[in-house]
Amino acid sequence: MRVALIGSTLVALASIVVPLTAQDPATVEALAPLLMAGDRRGFDEGLFARSLLHPEAVVRRTAALTVGRIGDRHGTTLLIASLKDRDRNLVGDVFFALGLLQDSSAVEAIITRLRDPDSLSSDAAAEAASALTKIGGAAAVRFLGDVLGSGAGIARDRREAMVPNALLESWRLGSRAPVPVMIPYTSDTSVDLRWRAIYALVRLRAVPAASVILRSLRDADALVRETAAKGLTRTFADSAKLPAKTVLGELARAFDDERPGVRINALAAAATWHDSSLASRAVRLLSDRDQNVRVQAVTTLGELRGAVALAALDGVFDQRDASWAMRRAALAALANSDSVRFASRALSWSTSSDIRERMAALAGWGAVKPASDAAFRTGLRDTDVRVQAAALDAWRAARARGDTAVLGIARGWLKQSDANLRGAALGALRGNASLDDLDGVLAA
Repeated sequence: MRVALIGSTLVALASIVVPLTAQDPATVEALAPLLMAGDRRGFDEGLFARSLLHPEAVVRRTAALTVGRIGDRHGTTLLIASLKDRDRNLVGDVFFALGLLQDSSAVEAIITRLRDPDSLSSDAAAEAASALTKIGGAAAVRFLGDVLGSGAGIARDRREAMVPNALLESWRLGSRAPVPVMIPYTSDTSVDLRWRAIYALVRLRAVPAASVILRSLRDADALVRETAAKGLTRTFADSAKLPAKTVLGELARAFDDERPGVRINALAAAATWHDSSLASRAVRLLSDRDQNVRVQAVTTLGELRGAVALAALDGVFDQRDASWAMRRAALAALANSDSVRFASRALSWSTSSDIRERMAALAGWGAVKPASDAAFRTGLRDTDVRVQAAALDAWRAARARGDTAVLGIARGWLKQSDANLRGAALGALRGNASLDDLDGVLAA
């Protein structure tokens, strides 16, 4: 998530900096040290203090975003002072940056700014809600709970701008999330708010919301149904004491949903139940009109197991309209559930002219316990280095950590000229390397 946030910052910076072709040299000169500081992640308090007071808004905005991107909490005080900036867009950037810093000392300042009667853009108010979820803590949770419930004593339009993000990102608050005031939004007339509430409650695995998540599997909106289906795993249902028969019945019903996303998520959730009674319903989706549903059906059957599921998986290889992705998933499923059927199907894949199939066969052998060394040694002699690398990866997966045969091959490959082989060697040595391996590992 941190990477995603930094990516968002870079996009924001780009949107500010791109128009600089028409800016005067003084502005460009003021921006240059900020961009360099951001690149080297170096916090220069004097530079940022000056830049956040610069007469040009583009400089102040860039400074605020850069402080957040660097991640040094010494910048919190500077950013808090900028919450009173006259530029409405900059205040939103400051909220965003404070969210990146995740410094609890900023919470009260953010709340105070939200309660100020002066102007604040809707985007800035929404960003403030996101920042509070990222920072967390008792004060932030209490305020967000009030925003979602009683209103928190802020202007109506400002609260309405905050609610969507407060709902969607409340999963960040973990066990402190204000679940009781989130649940009513699952039946809101706004599809967007219903979806955001269900998304967050599913991510939180909120036991008090179990019944509404189950109910939402019949929502009028497909996105809400899709999100609800994803959350109905066995672990969640057990913790919430939902009746297994009821949940399985609803998931099976969702197998026939009009939207592919709902069918996919219902299949994925059903797989966590490992209940073979669902297999006959899942088998029908092997001929679904949507290719992604068909692939997920194969994967789910591998988890449901039982005679019906295993026979259907074996039959995928003979199914005329089965895609390569379906066959690949079927081979992986058999490797985990029926080693005899897997070995029979893997035989032709191991000698295929398609390196994807040879690599898939090796990956399957890596999941079979116990597996003969013969398949891996054959793969190591393959003419394609990618298959050789896959053979070592699979052999490592099949054997106990520290297997001497695997480590011996890996140490011999550290000086290979091909990066695929060196990468596989490093993977095999991870957690098993000794001081004697240091030079080879560094060279690789």
